[in-house]
Amino acid sequence: MNFIESLSLSSGLKINKPFIDDLFFPIIFDKYITFSTENHQSKQWDHLQECIDILKPILNNKGINIIEIGDNNQSINNVMSLKGVTKSNHWSYIIKKSLVHFGPENFLSQLCSLFEIPSVVLFSNT
Repeated sequence: MNFIESLSLSSGLKINKPFIDDLFFPIIFDKYITFSTENHQSKQWDHLQECIDILKPILNNKGINIIEIGDNNQSINNVMSLKGVTKSNHWSYIIKKSLVHFGPENFLSQLCSLFEIPSVVLFSNT
């Protein structure tokens, strides 16, 4: 018996898939990938802008855009940034329609797992 089954048995609650209530956010792109960063130093990648600069022309040729979501202070060029205008329910809606997500291990990477969205998750030393 695993931990979830034990909790279910002792509490009388059913085991079910978690859910989050999405909140619509208008995205003008049909195809896009998402990424995020975090303010925590150990979850910041020094080469993120270089990665975006390499990916941008390749994705543009395929009609795919790059959208930045999350809540942080890092500034990234050549992407559509939705930081500060979106919150967790918006992120859920946006990630559900994303082709791929990349970023640190956090709430957004957990959403990708929930919605079975392919993702590249960068783990840190925290």
